[in-house]
Amino acid sequence: MKLKIKYEDFVKAYPKKYRSAIFYPSFLKLKNKGLNLRKIKEKLGTKIPKSTIYSWFNGIIPFPFKEFSRIKKEFDRDDLKKLAIIVGHILGDGGISKKKFLHYCNTEEFLINEFQNTMNVVFNFDPLYKHKETTGIIRLRYPRLASRIFLSLFGEFSLGRENKRILPKLRKCQCGGKG
Repeated sequence: MKLKIKYEDFVKAYPKKYRSAIFYPSFLKLKNKGLNLRKIKEKLGTKIPKSTIYSWFNGIIPFPFKEFSRIKKEFDRDDLKKLAIIVGHILGDGGISKKKFLHYCNTEEFLINEFQNTMNVVFNFDPLYKHKETTGIIRLRYPRLASRIFLSLFGEFSLGRENKRILPKLRKCQCGGKG
């Protein structure tokens, strides 16, 4: 089984002000066909503001599209096993904040290392922040891009303090099972 991130799902993990980026691939196809600004606007209709199309036409690339081009989009069976480790850690001792930062904390150094190493192997992400408190709790925080990847893959399985659940999208990704 392979798991893929769809561009549309990825864009939905951004704030609403970025949602017009969902039409950027359609815009690119039209521009690559040689259509001028007016024709592109006609083809895309009223879905996006003219000013947005104008900025795209003049070379401004939407932020979600830039980030999507940088991330890993396909996950094979081995990746799914590693994703299961990460998701388990997130559901147990982490989460995605309302501001869309991925965080994980624990007192056990080996669990922190497992989480950190797995994130690095699968996504090449290191934490933005690592702090050991006097209580022994070690806190990691990852960039919003990491949380957007998980939200686009699995939905809002761990968004906010009280919202941790195993969604059907997560159940389908069980390694070795049929979902």
